[in-house]
Parts: sequence; C-alpha cells; structure tokens
Amino acid sequence: MRLRPHEVAIGILGDEFEPGIFPDPNDAFDGKAEALAFLRSLTEEDFGDDCAKWRSWFNACSWEMLELHYDEWYRKELINTRDVRLEHAEKCWRSVTQRRCPNCGGLCPEYRNRCWVCEHTVGRVLA
Repeated sequence: MRLRPHEVAIGILGDEFEPGIFPDPNDAFDGKAEALAFLRSLTEEDFGDDCAKWRSWFNACSWEMLELHYDEWYRKELINTRDVRLEHAEKCWRSVTQRRCPNCGGLCPEYRNRCWVCEHTVGRVLA
C-alpha cells in the first residue's frame, strides 16, 4: 500500500508505525516535530498532535482540493530551494564570472554546461 506524505506524517504523530515495517517513516520525516511542521505547511491548519482532527480534515478534503494543497506546497518548497541555490551561486561565483542563466538569472561559470540553480542548459564556453 502506498502512503501519501500526509498519511505518513499523521502515522508518526500517532506512533502508529511498528519498528522494522516498510515503509520506514524515519525515511520521510525526522521525528514528530518535522511531521507536524509538514502538516502545518501543507494545510495551513494547526491541530497540534491530534491525529483524529488531522484525519478528519483530510477526509473532508476532496482529492482535487488535496492536489491543489500539494501543488502549492511543492511550489513553495521549490521556490525556497531555488532561492537558497541562487544565494549560494552568487557567493561562490561572483568573483569568477558575470555570465548568467537566461532562465533564472543565477551566475553560471563558463565551465558549466547547465545552470547549477535550475538545471537549464546554458552551454559551455570553451576558450
């Protein structure tokens, strides 16, 4: 049976997973605090560690609405990751190059074929 991330998070909150079972919930979240933070971020609700209320909320949510919540959460996560990578690229390569990715605007040293931030193909510049 395949579990969605919110189902794993609720299971972790309720201590519903037995050690040694598959899937290992510790591969998904690093403890109850991270599982709870995921649920809050996904739904913008806060039921604390009350598994019954979390299940009730998800059961009342249509699949279409749930997919919209996941899409929005993934979009926010992608933006956060991209912002961190952009900042890192600026720090690492600002003294090395002025070449920028046409897709995201991140610095791209001439020796790189793909943008480190967004993986867009920028081509390698050979001297």
